Amino acid sequence: MYNLLRRLVFAAALVATAPLIFITWLEGVVTSRRSEKLYGSCKELLASVPTFFGEYFRGAFYWAVCAHVETGVVFLYGSMVAHRDTTVRRGAIIGCHSIVGYADIGPDVMLAARVSILSGKYQHGRPGELRGAGVEPPHGCREQPGEHTCIRLTGPRVPRIGDDLEQRDEREGPLPEARMRHFEVGLGDDQVAGPE
Repeated sequence: MYNLLRRLVFAAALVATAPLIFITWLEGVVTSRRSEKLYGSCKELLASVPTFFGEYFRGAFYWAVCAHVETGVVFLYGSMVAHRDTTVRRGAIIGCHSIVGYADIGPDVMLAARVSILSGKYQHGRPGELRGAGVEPPHGCREQPGEHTCIRLTGPRVPRIGDDLEQRDEREGPLPEARMRHFEVGLGDDQVAGPE
């Protein structure tokens, strides 16, 4: 019964967001998906809708217009998906006021509130390509050189503070490096290691 009710609410959210879905689709057809101005306006409008209605409206909208957003994803108040090529899998929860760039978010991943996932470390250009390096942008700041790299987040492993750490007295000094736990996030061909 609960699943049937959720599907009915999702279908109602699709109908309610149909005008936004249509103009976003039309923008993609007319511009060959090179422009995301109307998409940006729609996502910002939906980000400000409160309560569970907003969660269903955002979920239905992103399901309809993004590359691969599955049903059962929860987009909390203020959350946005910056680009239509983003993938978000079933069971993921995007926290309040979070912004997801070009990413592939795996199943059951939970993002905290106010998390921003950038579209790779060179989304605004490489060092030496920007004005500070003596090179003028070709058409102003809106058309900066840059490349988007897909960020992949997988779950459901949730690291907890203190995992695999012994209680130690301050006089004993820090833990040896081999005992410290770290995590890695894939950034294309590069790897960034987290707390070391």
